[in-house]
Amino acid sequence: MRKLLERSRPALGHPRLPLFAALLGTLLMAPSLFAGFNLEDHFARGNPGAPWDLFRIGDHGADSLAPFVDIGVLPWWTPLSAGLSVFRPTTSLTVALEQALWPETPLLMHAANLALFAALVLAVGALYRRLHRGTAVWVSGLATLMFALDDAHGMPVGWLSGRHHVLGALFGVLALWAFDRWRADGWAPGAAFAPVLAGLATVSSEVGGCVAAYVLAYALTIDSAPRGRAWLAAAPTLTTVFGLRLGTTLLGYGLWGTQIANDPWRDPLAFLAGAPDRFAALTFGQWGWVPSDLWILVPPGQGRGALIAAAAVFIGLMAFAIYPVFRRSRTARFWALGAALTMFAVTDVFPQDRLLMLAGVGAFAVIAQFIAAFVDHPEWWAPGFWTRGRARFLAWSWVVIHIGVAGVLLVPRSVTAQLLGGSFERLADELPANTVGQDVVIVRAPDAWSVGATGAILRSRGQPAPRRIVALYAGSQEVSVTGAKAGVRITPRGGFFADALAAAYLGDGPPSARTAGPINLRYTDGTLDATWRAPVRLFVWDESGYHEFQPPAVGESVQLNAVRLEAAFAPDAAETGAPTR
Repeated sequence: MRKLLERSRPALGHPRLPLFAALLGTLLMAPSLFAGFNLEDHFARGNPGAPWDLFRIGDHGADSLAPFVDIGVLPWWTPLSAGLSVFRPTTSLTVALEQALWPETPLLMHAANLALFAALVLAVGALYRRLHRGTAVWVSGLATLMFALDDAHGMPVGWLSGRHHVLGALFGVLALWAFDRWRADGWAPGAAFAPVLAGLATVSSEVGGCVAAYVLAYALTIDSAPRGRAWLAAAPTLTTVFGLRLGTTLLGYGLWGTQIANDPWRDPLAFLAGAPDRFAALTFGQWGWVPSDLWILVPPGQGRGALIAAAAVFIGLMAFAIYPVFRRSRTARFWALGAALTMFAVTDVFPQDRLLMLAGVGAFAVIAQFIAAFVDHPEWWAPGFWTRGRARFLAWSWVVIHIGVAGVLLVPRSVTAQLLGGSFERLADELPANTVGQDVVIVRAPDAWSVGATGAILRSRGQPAPRRIVALYAGSQEVSVTGAKAGVRITPRGGFFADALAAAYLGDGPPSARTAGPINLRYTDGTLDATWRAPVRLFVWDESGYHEFQPPAVGESVQLNAVRLEAAFAPDAAETGAPTR
């Protein structure tokens, strides 16, 4: 490793390295330019809200989600009074501007995402050079390169609706740069710029508000002023971030009332209870070798407990290996604490690598300092496998993963949203065109998200859509369907909410009764009775696509076999002879 870094130091220490890293990262994600509109992009295109409020769903009042459940955008088991709106006026205004200037040219919108990411990499490089003053310049270059190549950035950059992550991180990094220049160099404008930029980060993205974690860590580790003065200096920025978050919560924004998120502002106990296993998944996603997105596949209970235990062991071994650096470098302690607090702050929602953009700023700084210390000062670690050998393994692992493997994965991960969105569009195309303006009932759907997106996708593409699309069951289990007068009774073998994606929309429990247009739904102990007061079209999904469904006679039953959900996301899912538009 020493020989490798000795050859690389001149390039890593070059003053134009951040520019090279920014260009390399954007070049690798260039395929996303042709990704088009995907997933939530279609909802933003059809949102009639104010230009600064395109990420709002409902009116924040009682039963505000009822209209969305009524037409099937949200599944019938969604609590009507839940909150699914976020306050991102800065990001929303950029989206509204693009919709006004070039509404049918997503390539230019994706180009804007890439340009914002390039600016973020340049800002991160400048921040590293400021905070690593007194350290060899190539260390900052190595950290910048790893940040630029991090494959976790692929989806938020390659997905138009992921822009808020990039914009929030950009303003957050600029806020830290201004804050440090004020505290370290006495640059007076930084005292004003830091809270303003932190505020912009917070109203660009909920994750952007995590810049407060780094400001807090700065006061605890780096600021050389007496502790009271350090806290006083941090107070305006912290107050701005927390004030904005509290204010938007009081206005009715936030993710709460379902299992999608545990809002720390509304239910701190639920947030704390759900944090350990989510933090564990994010730990492996940022510092380890397993994407945190796979958390959704970990079974609750003992599975999540095993994940927490494994992460605790991994964190302990990693901290033990890095300890010689922590003991000698307060900058390393700052970055590690800031990254850890940021990761903890984003455990309010399902673990996903795209949440790690700001956490990665600190993590890659720690990794670069650790690698540099191990190469230049191997004597800090005692000889032997359990000390120097383990540190060598960790250093090599991080180089291979965060430069080699990440650089390769960045390309496909930048088009992840396109791959998922393409599957949703194929599913939308499988509904026959003669369902336009009708009430459609999906007896079994592959998942609740694709059903909810179908109408938005069709309208976004300028195509007519059904009046409502209501999914009775979303998942892969075997389903028993019994005929009833003007309706059906369905009973999935594993229950309605065994699938984690379906359970995400649950609140404290499913409602006992719900109405969607002419469709009446009654749920009792794992069985759903669906009846309708007007004609509806029934469909069922299997591995070959959507097919029209003829319900059995009253009192008779049929079994729908279990299916493989991956068939819904396979490229050939639509090549089955199923009805198409």
